[in-house]
Amino acid sequence: MRDRTGGTRAIFGIAATLIVAAWAMGAERRIEVDVSVRQVARYAKVEMTLRVEAACQNPYDPDEADVRVELTSPSGRKLTVPAFHYQDFERRALRRGNSSKWLYPVGAPTWKARFAPTEVGTYKGVAVLADRLGWAQSQPITFECAPSASRGFVRVASGDRRYLAFDDGTPFFAIGQNVAFVYNSYATIEKVRKLGGNGANFARVWACAEDWAMAIEARKSAWGRSWAWDPPIVAMPDRGGFHSSKLCLKLSGEAGVRITLSPSHPVSLRTSGGCRRWHSG
Repeated sequence: MRDRTGGTRAIFGIAATLIVAAWAMGAERRIEVDVSVRQVARYAKVEMTLRVEAACQNPYDPDEADVRVELTSPSGRKLTVPAFHYQDFERRALRRGNSSKWLYPVGAPTWKARFAPTEVGTYKGVAVLADRLGWAQSQPITFECAPSASRGFVRVASGDRRYLAFDDGTPFFAIGQNVAFVYNSYATIEKVRKLGGNGANFARVWACAEDWAMAIEARKSAWGRSWAWDPPIVAMPDRGGFHSSKLCLKLSGEAGVRITLSPSHPVSLRTSGGCRRWHSG
């Protein structure tokens, strides 16, 4: 009986120690927050930069790193603003055959949260991080929302759901054009700038899922997300079309050309005699 009691106390003591240690680790980590403005017009953007090192392999997976800003509006409403992983880049136009561009990361990555207030008054909040090490939070933050002449966001009209309207009830009429594909970001930016300068308030951009245009929702494959117009992949002999998730790596050149591979799953190699299966050891 004495041994059991002692063992139970020992287990309880270890569990309590682990809880205290996890709490202390979370309490030690702090999120530093920079608010872009202290007073923002109603419906305008306020940007919060969050400096914290999240313990994760994939910062774009909220199951690994959940970074957010918890806000309380002037009326007392609780709002959650998810933060996103942000990396600044230097961009430069290159001329190598077809028009292309050069991108290079500038500085260390950070986290940002963007919000447009809809109520006039004082907003209060705190930034929060949850990852495999526990949690962390910032000191309280505040900013003021001032009245503005903005008509608000565009939404489905409350009076007739076939139409769109601003928050203040003003009808929204789309004026613009189909921009479609972003082959050249410099040309697209100039196109949108000219549209805005001539009174346009709408542009359609296709965020497709292939290796051209914006490819925001592209397949999770290094080849499928290639920006090259001639990627080194070809369709499987037994598959219909390029849009299959199973593709072959194409080798071309002089006799004896080779490539070093380290695949994590079976890979197909196309030769002049067809397609050959190769398995990694």
